[in-house]
Amino acid sequence: MISFKTFILAEAGDNPHSFTKDARDPETEDHRHTSTYRFKVGDTNYHASVIHHSDKDAEVVFGVKRDDIFRSPYELTKDKGTKATRVLSTIHHIIKQHVADHPEMESVHFVSDIIDPSRVSLYTKYAKNMGGKTTDDERDRYIKVHTIPADSYRSE
Repeated sequence: MISFKTFILAEAGDNPHSFTKDARDPETEDHRHTSTYRFKVGDTNYHASVIHHSDKDAEVVFGVKRDDIFRSPYELTKDKGTKATRVLSTIHHIIKQHVADHPEMESVHFVSDIIDPSRVSLYTKYAKNMGGKTTDDERDRYIKVHTIPADSYRSE
């Protein structure tokens, strides 16, 4: 059996979905810089947002976008197995490009809710294999924060 890192970053990483970056980078309501990327899996449109909390760190949120801006902007995609792996591979390549475009970045964050243990596990393994770590959120005990050094994307 091949290792997680080999599967995610080598085999699946060699086959990301094509993605595009929105021409205009909107600001969030609290004026944080956000870059939005789009890709398609079958007939499903995915969005990935890289939200800068500062010049040095950003959070990555991805999934199927909802129209209702007052709720969580993404639905759980429920993609499993190789489909989820290829989606994560696409996100990996998006972050790699984004970090290259923002040399001041020091860290990238993902968050997951413990109500979805498979997502927590996937992000935990991904962060660990990228030289990062997983911690509990300081404000919400049901949230895990997965932090990866931006240099991990630069050194590939």
